[in-house]
Amino acid sequence: MVGRQRTCAGAALFLIPVRSAPLLWFLSAAIGFLFLFSFPARLCVPSCVSRVDAEHIGTAVGLMLTLAAVGGFVVPL
Repeated sequence: MVGRQRTCAGAALFLIPVRSAPLLWFLSAAIGFLFLFSFPARLCVPSCVSRVDAEHIGTAVGLMLTLAAVGGFVVPL
């Protein structure tokens, strides 16, 4: 299900060059919803994939979000 939502969000990214203002509003809302809709599933990754203990899940998720935020700041530069 998460893969399908990412595919839909990725397909919506290709429609952004269309210059229609109402379509751009719809696409930005759809992309935001579809990317953030999978957020709870991404929070389960450390416990499902690696051998992180239950008491360290918060730290692992915080590290994942920190790396994503730093990448989101550095890559556009």
